[in-house]
Amino acid sequence: MNIKVIAALIGVCGIFISAILSSAGYLFKTKLETKRSARKVLYLLLEIRYGIMNSLFDPNEATKAYVARYNYRMKEKGFIVDVSIGYGAMYDLIREHFHNLIISMRTDFKQRLLIPYEEALFEFSTVNPVMAYKLRGKDKFETIITHTNDYKIKHDHLIDVEI
Repeated sequence: MNIKVIAALIGVCGIFISAILSSAGYLFKTKLETKRSARKVLYLLLEIRYGIMNSLFDPNEATKAYVARYNYRMKEKGFIVDVSIGYGAMYDLIREHFHNLIISMRTDFKQRLLIPYEEALFEFSTVNPVMAYKLRGKDKFETIITHTNDYKIKHDHLIDVEI
């Protein structure tokens, strides 16, 4: 065979191999970007969930549960607890502590989560528009939770039914 034909075949094989490698690299890159945008959306949704769970935390209920557990443990260890002495001050102190904890853990939804969530969802919509459409509107939980808490406070006397 002629040396020019062999050189041409080697060149064509090199072009073919480089085309395959670049296609594989491009596919790997797009798959990685897809996962990255999905992970970003998932992270922000988990942050929104965490913020909602914190907003549902009721310091009064937690204080009642804490004091009940405290009384149980003290009786379990053999101490007699007289709830009439100092109970109000202890209750108020614990409730205030739980309230301060909740305030310090509160998340600013609009600035910290919703704007980046919208951007991440828009980025994810270029990859999976159907899933992005389904996830749209999941950020309205803050408003729903506020309405639910207002309704609970307004109608609390109807909800306090012991089973």
